[in-house]
Amino acid sequence: AGIGVVCLTWWGTGNADEQLRKVRGGVGFTAQVVPMLLDACQRHNLKVTFHLEPYEGRTAASVRADIEAIVALAGEHSAFYRNEHTRRPLYFVYDSYLLPAQQWVKLLRAPTDGGDAALSVRGNAQLDADFAALLVEQRRDERLVLDGGFDGVYSYFASTDFSYGTRLAAWPAIERWCREHGRFFVPSVGPGYSDLRIRPWNGKNQKQRRQGQYMRTMFAAARALSDDVRRLVGITSFNEWHEGTQIEPAAATVPPDAAGAFSYETYGDVDGDFYLRLTEEHLRA
Repeated sequence: AGIGVVCLTWWGTGNADEQLRKVRGGVGFTAQVVPMLLDACQRHNLKVTFHLEPYEGRTAASVRADIEAIVALAGEHSAFYRNEHTRRPLYFVYDSYLLPAQQWVKLLRAPTDGGDAALSVRGNAQLDADFAALLVEQRRDERLVLDGGFDGVYSYFASTDFSYGTRLAAWPAIERWCREHGRFFVPSVGPGYSDLRIRPWNGKNQKQRRQGQYMRTMFAAARALSDDVRRLVGITSFNEWHEGTQIEPAAATVPPDAAGAFSYETYGDVDGDFYLRLTEEHLRA
C-alpha cells in the first residue's frame, strides 16, 4: 500500500493486563509483542512508531517512564522510526489535552526553559523526540502546544468535521499556524467512519465509504498542503473495526451463529484489497 511507518498503540506497561501477566510469572504482553512486530516490520522494510494512549494516572512522570520503556524495547532496533533528516523519533500523544500544559512542560521543555530537570527529555540523546499533540479544539489545543512544548499536531480522526482538526477546509490554516510557530502538522485520512457498535448515539458522525470516494477526498485535501520535508500523512486506520476505519483486506461473510449479531459495514461492490490499492495510488501520486 506504499505505507512506510506502522504506528502501534501504547497503553503503557502499568496497565492491568501487564501486571496480571507479571504476577503469574509471565512476560508482559507489550514486551512479547513489540519485538515481534519490530522484526516483522524490518523484514518488510517498514518502520515503527507509537501512539501514546491516555490511561488512569497519566502524568509527565508516567509518560517519561513510557518513553524509557519504548526506547528500551525498540530504541536500538533498525525498524524503530527516526526522521531521516533529524534522526529524532516521533510520538503521537492521544487526548493530550487531558493533561494541563503545566504537566507537559515538565517533560517537553528543557530545564533552562521551564522544564523539570528530573523529567525533561529535551537534550537527552536517548529520549528526546518529536511529540505531536491531538488537535481537537483550535484555541485550547494551540495554546497547549505552545505552552506545553509540543513539536506539532495531528488530526487523527477519520470523521471529517468531527473536530477542528478534521475540518478539511481548515487544514491550510492549520499548516500555516504550524509553520508560523515552528511546528509540524500531520493530517490523517481514512476510508470512512462507523462506530455505532460502541457508540450507538453517535449517528451524526458516521461517514459512508462511498466506494472509496470519501478517502479520495481526504487524500486530495492532504495533497493540497505544501511539500514539507517532514510531511507525514496518517492513515486511520489499518484494523480499527470498532470505528469502521479499517483498510485491511476483508470479505463479507455470514458466520453460522450470526443471528442477532452486530453486522459491520461491508466494502460494498469493491474487492477486499481495494483500500490498500487506493492508499498506494494516492501515496505514490
